[in-house]
Amino acid sequence: MIVNFMVLNAAWCTEKLVEVLRNEGFDAIFVNLPLEFEPYLSLENFESLQRIATFYVHDLNALQPLVRANLNAKIYCYKDNDHSNRERKTSTSLLNLVLKAKLGKINVEEWKEAIMDDLKSNVEFAEYEAIRIVEKARNKNACINLNDKIEDFLRKEGFKVEKVWLYDFKRPIDKLYNLVRREMEGEVIDDKEFEELIQKHIKFIDTVIEIGYDEACKLVW
Repeated sequence: MIVNFMVLNAAWCTEKLVEVLRNEGFDAIFVNLPLEFEPYLSLENFESLQRIATFYVHDLNALQPLVRANLNAKIYCYKDNDHSNRERKTSTSLLNLVLKAKLGKINVEEWKEAIMDDLKSNVEFAEYEAIRIVEKARNKNACINLNDKIEDFLRKEGFKVEKVWLYDFKRPIDKLYNLVRREMEGEVIDDKEFEELIQKHIKFIDTVIEIGYDEACKLVW
């Protein structure tokens, strides 16, 4: 059995996850971090990883409550290293587009292209990441933020997969991703919808600067 927990990369949301895991009892936990991080996901080594992997510092800080929870479950990473590198490039591209937008230069096609590449990479690496989970899975498994394609592969392998939402993903960037996904499926969407969400995403970034990411994500967007 696999339970796919949809979790925000914020410490307060991970704390909610830890509470559920502690109450229900799982044998293995699969987190959406690159495979090369796995040896560091212990109390003894986690701080070293936080110092070394500076690009991932926010995600690692968010994961800290899980690492420190001392649950009776092995923690694995399932994210392919190359996939993780692609995600880093997407994050950098989106940040650059935010900076351009702040200067009044919004190119909707550039935003679509960056997000589309990320969505395509999810599909491209889904089978590899599903195989990783299959190889390490035990009786009762918790996974963090599996995409739909990974879920599909796991079901084909005979696993029962349940999805549990611990955060309502309605940030502007989440809505932008949904718009691009709908376009990829053939729907025609006016660029004005993209422009409005890009402006809201910029406001979200400004709010993050003002009150911090964790608190900004608690607001209704």
